[in-house]
Amino acid sequence: MQIISTSSIFVESQTICDSIQFSSDYPFYTSSGVYEEMFTSSSGCDSIIVYNLTVFQTSFGDTLDITACDSYNWQGQEYTSSGFYEDTLLNVNLCDSIVFLQLEIFNSSNFIDVQEHCDTFEWQDGNIYNQSNNSAQFIVPNSFGCDSTITLDLSIKNSSSSLESVLICEQSYFCWLRQYCFFKLTIVFRFFCNRIY
Repeated sequence: MQIISTSSIFVESQTICDSIQFSSDYPFYTSSGVYEEMFTSSSGCDSIIVYNLTVFQTSFGDTLDITACDSYNWQGQEYTSSGFYEDTLLNVNLCDSIVFLQLEIFNSSNFIDVQEHCDTFEWQDGNIYNQSNNSAQFIVPNSFGCDSTITLDLSIKNSSSSLESVLICEQSYFCWLRQYCFFKLTIVFRFFCNRIY
């Protein structure tokens, strides 16, 4: 009895991203279409596979230019330094969508304003202080447009009507005709504030 083998034909539909190669003997397919590949079966007959191929491409988004202060959150990631970044998402066809970020980070700045005054002091925040203070803050934009925080370090020295806060630097004593005696005092104020005697 003679057995006759026949060729077989298979049809296969596929949806892919970018390209596909079905075997090393055949090229990469990069566009949608109907393609045929022929194999020889173990029985020595041709086996034809027809591929109904739909190809979607990877998409590339525009570059996002961002300038930020201190840090920037992009796609759920926190960035604290300038640089060029990319991230891969999925587009509507479930293929890669690559997006780009050009990021420039500027830093906020901090300063301490040391002041020493008598009785009262009006600071740049518009408040008048009559006691020492090291916690008041005032925020202004720096040259990059980021916050510049100025902290006040203020010492208030109060004026006084007593002689308790003076230091005698020089004392001289002289008499005239042994009847009229005089004292000469040279004083320096310890805090250099006005005092009334």
